[in-house]
Amino acid sequence: MVKTYYEILGVAETTSAKEIKEAHRRLIFQYHPDRNKDPEAPKIAASINEAYVTLSDARKRALYDEKLKLQRNASTAQGAAQEATAGSSESRPETIPDYKCERCDCRDSSIRLTVFHYVFSALIFTQRRGKAGIWCSKCRAFMAAKWSLFTAAFGWWGFPWGPIYSVGALLNNARGGEQPTEENASILKTLSYKKYRMGDYRGAYWAMRESQLLSPEPNAQSILDHLRSLAGDVGEQPSDFWKFVPVAPTVAVGILIALIIRSIVNAPSGYEAKYKSPKSSAETSTVTANTTANSQMVPERRRVNGLIDRLAEIVDRRAPVVKTTYEGRRTIRHHVLDRSKFDYQELKEVADSIYEELKNHPDSDGFMASSYFNARILALSVDIVNRIDSGSPIEASASEVLRLGKDEHVVNWLDAGPYREKFQDLCVRLSRYKKQYVPGRPLKNLESEWESLDQQCKSMRAQLEGYKSAGDYESFNESVGAYNNLARMKNSLTRQLQLRTAAGQKLDLAFNRCIDAGIIMSRFSNVDLTSHAAEVDAAPEPGGAK
Repeated sequence: MVKTYYEILGVAETTSAKEIKEAHRRLIFQYHPDRNKDPEAPKIAASINEAYVTLSDARKRALYDEKLKLQRNASTAQGAAQEATAGSSESRPETIPDYKCERCDCRDSSIRLTVFHYVFSALIFTQRRGKAGIWCSKCRAFMAAKWSLFTAAFGWWGFPWGPIYSVGALLNNARGGEQPTEENASILKTLSYKKYRMGDYRGAYWAMRESQLLSPEPNAQSILDHLRSLAGDVGEQPSDFWKFVPVAPTVAVGILIALIIRSIVNAPSGYEAKYKSPKSSAETSTVTANTTANSQMVPERRRVNGLIDRLAEIVDRRAPVVKTTYEGRRTIRHHVLDRSKFDYQELKEVADSIYEELKNHPDSDGFMASSYFNARILALSVDIVNRIDSGSPIEASASEVLRLGKDEHVVNWLDAGPYREKFQDLCVRLSRYKKQYVPGRPLKNLESEWESLDQQCKSMRAQLEGYKSAGDYESFNESVGAYNNLARMKNSLTRQLQLRTAAGQKLDLAFNRCIDAGIIMSRFSNVDLTSHAAEVDAAPEPGGAK
């Protein structure tokens, strides 16, 4: 009699995976050919390894257990038949294994021995399992959906194998599970014989036909012809709608994953640009770049809206991502309005194009005036902040900002809206800083020169301390003058650097406060241009550079 894998390892069929592993380790240590010189040792070691490979894998073990069950059912039936034939004079009914769906007791040609895979995991822990049984086509669809959804819910959360194993389980279940060919051919052949004995020749024919499709036999056609002759009309093959259903949960999970990936990739192209008329808090017009909204606008507003969309695209392209955060399932990318990344002429062209529309067409709610003001402020802010950084004069650009607030097309909108006070603060700062600002070398050159002067001062101060300690007052007095000159140069440079840095930061914030994010930054979500306001406002005002 052939030993089962459990008998080879010397364990019970209910033994845990841990105990199976320990039994394998103990036996392979005992029968390994390097340790055991018995001629049969290699053969025994191979059978131990074969048993362990099957029983250590939860899916293979589940399928093996079902095969054992089938073999025992067949052996029981055979023993009962032999006993009935040999032993008693009484007539006993023939015993045939009763193969049926474990879920609904169905006995038709669609039953199959099947293993469905499922995965559960958490952090670095991931387990693959299998659920084996005999089910009809309808119940296989149910089991496939059950274990696919279980995997979709609990299989992904282990790294790195959770997602990998989950995909494998979902694909296996989508194919209808793992169905061993020979065992299913044997089940269907037995079912065909049972139906034949019961007089259901049509059912016997289709069960036998399914068996031969799985594992053809030489005399199969003669058996089928005999069953067909007994059944008369076997009719059409029973339709099996349910064989297509197992793929549905996997497709649904795939679509869900694709939607999640899409939402992550596309985030945070957020809210639509909105313009709120200063004439009435209830009067709000939404500006969008889509065809439906544009078709409802008059031509000039549609053109301005297109220019604003172009401006928003420029900001989207040139505002770098500084960090990414998550709020629930939403991904939020944080951008910084780094004006050194922008081209003043590119922004100015957009502002000038908007102004042409504003000059030649009525602007009842101030939308075009708001668009022009925002585009122009953004352009001028880029020009002035970059000029301060490069050491170029800012007089002309600052004067343009002051004139912007007096433009006849902008002044009414500005007076009626919430930006007048912020714009006035910007103008006051510009007037003050342009008097203190001294054009010269680029900021990075000043910083490099300051570091050099600082090192020279430290070196000379150490030298002076050395003279003083040594009592060499003559050398000390000769060097003091040179040290004082370096210190004055350093202090002067320090004031210039402080002015440049503080003025740049203060103006950057003041410009941001005048910008309507709903107009210019329509491609971003959660725009906050003044998140650094408290820190910048608390910094001291720049002093005058000499």
